[in-house]
Amino acid sequence: MAKRRHGQRAHTCPDRFNEVPLDHSTAAASSNINPFPVTTNMSEMISNLLAINKASKTNSGSRGGNRRLLAVKEFPRWVLATDRKLLQSSSSAVKANIVVAQDGSGDYKTISAAVAASNKLRSTGSSNSIRFVIHVKAGVYKENVQISKSMKNLMIIGDGIDKTIVTGSKNVIDGSTTFRSATFLIHSSGMTFENTAGPREAPAVALRSGSDLSVFYECSFKGYQDTLYAHSLRQLVPQSSDIYGTVDFIFGDAAAVFQNCNIYLRKPLSQQKNTVTAQGRKDPNENTGFSFHDSAVAAASDLQPVQGSFGTYLGRPWKEYSRTAFMKTSLGGLIDPAGWLEWDGGNEDDMVAIENDDDNAFVGVQGNTTNDLDEEDWLSPL
Repeated sequence: MAKRRHGQRAHTCPDRFNEVPLDHSTAAASSNINPFPVTTNMSEMISNLLAINKASKTNSGSRGGNRRLLAVKEFPRWVLATDRKLLQSSSSAVKANIVVAQDGSGDYKTISAAVAASNKLRSTGSSNSIRFVIHVKAGVYKENVQISKSMKNLMIIGDGIDKTIVTGSKNVIDGSTTFRSATFLIHSSGMTFENTAGPREAPAVALRSGSDLSVFYECSFKGYQDTLYAHSLRQLVPQSSDIYGTVDFIFGDAAAVFQNCNIYLRKPLSQQKNTVTAQGRKDPNENTGFSFHDSAVAAASDLQPVQGSFGTYLGRPWKEYSRTAFMKTSLGGLIDPAGWLEWDGGNEDDMVAIENDDDNAFVGVQGNTTNDLDEEDWLSPL
């Protein structure tokens, strides 16, 4: 029986409900009802099944000492050799099925039109089991792009970080929810994903990924609060990707590995503290968490002159069993000695720290042992 990775999916609706402002009459009524009884019961059923499966695997001795970290430039087993070659190739060397160019030299002028066309093309002929490649030429594409769950094996390749830019400005302050504010909702290479809503309009997501076995290779994610929403299932962000933000800017409940990434802290609002992560593991039996490996945490250019004026932390526990690890990662003297910040509501009682003997601390939030933080185990095929 495979370990289930339902992660954040079971809890997204209640989280979004909490973002909706209530008037006095609604607030009074809401205290007497449970708006999500079915979701809660289903979550409890899944949790019980996960606990049974976890106990079974422990008793069978299936969790052994044969685990290892990925090498700096290594991919998980589930990334096929053909896909690795595509990810590591320049956009000019890749034969694309569709080309997007704002100047009209491609098949379409917008990414959304190309994505819609790819879905139609594959529904009438090409198999979903074959990798479909969209090349997005250099330019600033002001659109909110959504990749639906029916669009499997889709790869989008840009011309490079800060050359091919997808930008939007949806945010919670202007009426969107965190879930719906994403600029890009996915395999991707050589792209910049940006939400231009400033720190006062946060939360505002640049990219939300809830697809399984997603890879983002040499990409950039720019925002302030809630930049990168690693919503659920398995995600990999390898090889020189850049992530910018202020508050909880890498968040969600995916099983996500961030490998050889640059994490840049921006200048927050005057009363804010910077927190890199807010991992959302709500069930102790979920096989989810964030792992940062061979990466670097640093101040962005706007924070550097005033970084002493703001507290900066590795993260805070969004949910009861939040779990995050930083391994062989340079912290650049930027992180507060406390390491982690409590959540407004009490999850700090579930925080633990684990360190090893080398110069770079191995630090976990709500992880029982290092055995629970193995990235190959999180990312292994079902």
